[in-house]
Amino acid sequence: ELHPGDGTLAVLAAEGMMWNGDFPNDDLPYSIHVDGKPLVIIPYTRESDDNEIYQTGGQLPSVWTQCFTDGLDVLHEEGVTHPKMLNASIHAQVMGRSVGTRAIVEAIRYAKSMPKVWMCTRTEIARWWLDKGYS
Repeated sequence: ELHPGDGTLAVLAAEGMMWNGDFPNDDLPYSIHVDGKPLVIIPYTRESDDNEIYQTGGQLPSVWTQCFTDGLDVLHEEGVTHPKMLNASIHAQVMGRSVGTRAIVEAIRYAKSMPKVWMCTRTEIARWWLDKGYS
């Protein structure tokens, strides 16, 4: 189970970080306040983590792509009425090698082909969240 250490959130807030991605407890971002400062929690998603599927799970990189695109399809349909987020975790030492290149490229092409999909970093998500006043 992922969770930050006892002082992690206080250190992140003190250093001016806007987000933390250690909690797998929700589908959408949410804000907490640490020492009076907003910190956006951007939930971690195991279902689209290359380490969980490929390295630890022993599946082919194409299985990661299928999980990603299936998840994106569902969230895109649900997103017609309210925002959704799909977090893709890709590690350089896992699928950042030649064996994973095709899987990553296919997933990116698929996401780019869908209307109204915003591909961004977690920092961009946190900034958007705070700019909307969701703190």
